[in-house]
Amino acid sequence: MNFYTVLCLFLVNSFVLASKPTGIRRNHITRTREIIIPVKVHLDFHLSKKIAKEHGFRTRKKIKDIVHTILREANKLFRRPSLNQTIILKLLDTKFLRRTKMVATDENATIYLKNYCEMQSYYKSLEKKQYYSILLTGLNLFYISNGRKFTKSTARSYTNGVCNVKKSCALLEWKPKNMGYLLAHEIGHSLGMSHDGPPNNDCTKQDIMQPKYDPSNHPNTWSHCSRLYFEYFMRSEKAWCLQGSSSRSTIKYNI
Repeated sequence: MNFYTVLCLFLVNSFVLASKPTGIRRNHITRTREIIIPVKVHLDFHLSKKIAKEHGFRTRKKIKDIVHTILREANKLFRRPSLNQTIILKLLDTKFLRRTKMVATDENATIYLKNYCEMQSYYKSLEKKQYYSILLTGLNLFYISNGRKFTKSTARSYTNGVCNVKKSCALLEWKPKNMGYLLAHEIGHSLGMSHDGPPNNDCTKQDIMQPKYDPSNHPNTWSHCSRLYFEYFMRSEKAWCLQGSSSRSTIKYNI
């Protein structure tokens, strides 16, 4: 076997490994710059009512403090060396969602997320701006899986959705603690990451993308599987809004 044959086999194998985020290839891509994700945060009527009951006339200040704390905690996780990339969530605005037909509330997390994303898609298209939308709810969420109702739902988002105007959003059930962790986890999904562990990959369930939320244990590191999913996502067209300032001005729908 000559040198050129060996070289060709090496290149083919490297390409195959790079195209499969579930593999065990651990080398890093070069980190060139910070990635900034502009976000808008909304609080629904149910959460606003809870906070107003607890804090009275200080409600607006409390909400401002809450949102800044959540983003600060999430940003700390997105600066972890295990991701090999600094991601910054930049707050554009915080608003109350009043009772409106445009976004019907629902304790079914899947339905509520869909309603919220549709409403936000309308405004993003109207403004011709792409940003990430975050809805904090005071409802006790549930989800349906294989016909069964699970009431421990804490958050929902769409995988690979960060640059899709119809799917660049997340729904988080209000918890007094760990909101920054929950947000980082959901945005991780939006950045192409699947849960750690079988059947998705061979990583242990001990990092940020662990499949089950444990209030007493919120990890602060990303698994190598999460990093590979993210790197794979960043090479795809689905990451168009994160790949340079020239791409940000165009809204895209069906990527």
